[in-house]
Formats: sequence, C-alpha cells, structure tokens
Amino acid sequence: MDKTTERHVLLLVSLYILSRLLMVVLVSQVHVDNVAHIIGISRYDLRHNWRVYNTSFDKLPLLEKFGYSWDSIWYVEIARNGYRLPPGYTSFPGVVTPPGLDPSCNLFYFLFMYPLSIWFFSVLMGYLPAGLFVSNASFIIAIVLFYKIALNYLDSKSALRAAVLFTLFPYNLNVMTSYSEPLYLVFVLLSWDFFLKGRLFLTGVFAMLASLTRYPGAVLFPVLLLIVVKNNLGTNGWRNTFSKLILLSIFCIPIIYWDYVEIPMRTGYTKIELASITWGFTVFPGIGLVGASAIGVFFFYFAFLAAYYLKDINADLMIYSISFLIFHSSLYGFGASIGRYMGVIWPVFIYYGRKLDLMDVWVFSGIFLLLGGLLIELSTNMVTFV
Repeated sequence: MDKTTERHVLLLVSLYILSRLLMVVLVSQVHVDNVAHIIGISRYDLRHNWRVYNTSFDKLPLLEKFGYSWDSIWYVEIARNGYRLPPGYTSFPGVVTPPGLDPSCNLFYFLFMYPLSIWFFSVLMGYLPAGLFVSNASFIIAIVLFYKIALNYLDSKSALRAAVLFTLFPYNLNVMTSYSEPLYLVFVLLSWDFFLKGRLFLTGVFAMLASLTRYPGAVLFPVLLLIVVKNNLGTNGWRNTFSKLILLSIFCIPIIYWDYVEIPMRTGYTKIELASITWGFTVFPGIGLVGASAIGVFFFYFAFLAAYYLKDINADLMIYSISFLIFHSSLYGFGASIGRYMGVIWPVFIYYGRKLDLMDVWVFSGIFLLLGGLLIELSTNMVTFV
C-alpha cells in the first residue's frame, strides 16, 4: 500500500467515525417528535408505532435505540435466543401470522451469519454492544475493500470520491445500527476481489457467506456464473469454462440446504413459502410505481443511470449492478426500498466517483448527511415513513 492509498484509507476511516458520531449526537439531542412533525407524522402515529412493540422509545437508553432499531431487534434476539420469539412476545409485531403457523417461523426470514457473529462477540461485550460492534467494524472493513476494488477501475482521486459517496450514502449511514448489510458487504466485496484475482474457490466461499447473511446474496451466483461464461467461453473452451461453473456452483449447496431442508424441518415450509405466507412478498410481476415514493424513484433513476453507463468502465460491473437492480425492483417495486438497496449495489458508486468532481461530491455529501440524519432519527425511534 503506497502513501497515497494509506492517506486515503485513513481519511475514509476518519470520515466514517466522524459521520457516525454526528448521527449519535443527533439522535441523543434531537427529539423524534420534532423531526416527525416536520415531515408530517402525527404524535398519535408515533405513539401507535411504539405500542406495536409494547414500549416507549422516547424513554429508551441511547444504546437500546441503536441496538433495537427495526430489524435489529430480531437479529439481536436470534443471537440471544435462537429462532424463537423472545420472552413476552406472543406474535411477530407488524406481521399478520396465518392461523396454525407458529409466529416464531417469521424469524427464519432473517439469515444466521450476522446473529452468529453477534453471539460470538457477545461473550466479550454483551449482545447489544456486540450487534453494534459487528455492524460498525464490518462497515469500516467494507469501506477499505470498496476503495481497494475501485482502484482497479479508477485513478486514486476518483476512487476516493467513490468511497466517500459510498461511506455517506443515507442508508449506509443508517446501518451503523445493528443491521446485517455491513457484514454482507464485507463478504460480497471479498468475493468480487478474489474473483478479479481469478481465485474462484475463495470467490465461492465468500459468495456463500454473503448468501447466508442476506438472502439477496444468492443472486451473486447466477451473476458470477454469467460473467464466467462471458469472459471464458470464447478463449478457454467449454471444458475449462464448465469446470469453473461447477466449482462456483458447489457453494450453492449450503444455501439450498438451509432453504429447502433445514427450514422445512423446523417450520414445515421453505423460506420462500414462509416469505410469501407471512410477509406477502411477490416476485414477477412486481415492477410498478404504485406506492412508490418520490425519493425512491429518484434513487432508482440515478442507480439505473449509473448501472447502464458502467459499460464504459467495465461490462462486468454493469452486469452485476443491473442484475441486482432488476432483482430488488422486482421484489419491492421502485419505492423507497430501492434507496436502501442501492447502498449495497456498490458498483454504482464507482461510476459516480468518476463522473462527479470534488465540488459535486461535497454537495451530495451534505445532502446524504441530511437524509441519513432524518433516516436514523426515525429508525432508531422505530418510526415508519408510511
């Protein structure tokens, strides 16, 4: 690592720490009532939101606000209790469980790698601090990995701009709470790094770990297999290409086992069936603007723009980005969730790192901090936008 790279990495880690400290100060000093009033959420809706979880989040200590924000509750509780509802819960808040289905089955929607990591570190610091530690330490590692990968496609200044946008993207600010995305990003980026080096065994290992951290990680396998065919078939022949495809495909086995053997043994349903029954998710057709927020459409437009024009930087990055955009928009539509998933479709930041100049990055960084502050203020107080 040369001195320029070392300096950039130090700058990025410092930016991460300072921006997250800013979020902590915001949550500790600004009451959610004031923020909710600005965007039109009534006090009644706030209290109703808290009643769903049988608590009052304005009275919780700061550690619990960050450690128990939205899905964080379930990741921490899975680490503590396994795939069983915690004591005091007779149902899964916010989700209608069909008659005859154990409410604990809803927890299988959350994969086990992140709870397992929380459990491992909880011996040293307790479950809530462990959840926050894993999430934040993972994102620092992800930033360094992202910058290192960006250097394969950009000069050092452009790679730094890309990494700054990646670091401050609103939802990437929000996952300083106990969320699985940072750990997922570490595995995804390691997989791509080893893929660039031609080390397919380790590519498969980390793609598998990503798929056992967040279920969209399974999309990595068809994407990687497609890129292998595109890059190898014309030069290496069918036999060599086929052996690479088999090597990568082997790492799908643990994912298939979890979805179609382990979960059915415990619940009677596959994970896909559980998602359809308890959460109402649908895949194709799911694309549409119905219920989409203006911010979600805004983010989707710029994500798709970047994904398309990545063809001028690297075709493999374009294939990766478009594949994940299609997957997420098919599952969730073009709504606000795309703003969340754009945060883990990391190649789009490589495009904007090259496209935007330093002044643009300053402007967007300010906008990202404002949006990230709004998002984390609401999510740490369990307030929905809907």
